[in-house]
Amino acid sequence: QAPNPSPDVVISQPGQFAFVSGQVKLTGTARGADFSSYKIQVGQGIAPSAWLQIGEEGSSAASDRTLAVWDTTASPDGLYAVRLSVLRKNSQIDTAVIQVTVDNTPPQVQLNYPANGQVFSAALDGQITLLAAAQDALGIERVDWWLDGTRIGERSQEPYSLPLKLTRGTHTLSCVTYDFAGNRATSDKIEFTVKP
Repeated sequence: QAPNPSPDVVISQPGQFAFVSGQVKLTGTARGADFSSYKIQVGQGIAPSAWLQIGEEGSSAASDRTLAVWDTTASPDGLYAVRLSVLRKNSQIDTAVIQVTVDNTPPQVQLNYPANGQVFSAALDGQITLLAAAQDALGIERVDWWLDGTRIGERSQEPYSLPLKLTRGTHTLSCVTYDFAGNRATSDKIEFTVKP
């Protein structure tokens, strides 16, 4: 990507190569000498063949504020270019372009171990290793483990496993996984029992 032509034409949020979902505030600066108007457009792919304007054309200069709000739920998941164009009164156009990835599809997660209803012996087993399977088309950011309503750990890469020291009683276990766009999914809850 070529450098921005000037600090007067900048897309500040989201950042370059960010993962986005839902309603996305496009923040930036559109100003400078001979300012006439600005517009925000998005196009699919690295070098879009077609551009869609987001929101109304802006007739007032803007400094580090929301330029438009992009409803990404109407767009297929994938890579997009976001372009800010500032028109000058002398017909010159200055642009800034970033690439982002739209991801509105939540990940999937399931608990693989222990099994629902499984019984352990605190004396014999002592410790077990929790195991989950998580997947997402564009990548998993992390998996959080929840035991009896308390978050007990996280993993950001496979295998999604966590050692657990066994304590007596019946326990409820689940895990929550997040993708890079902030979408989340929660596994089914399972119960297991630890006997003396």
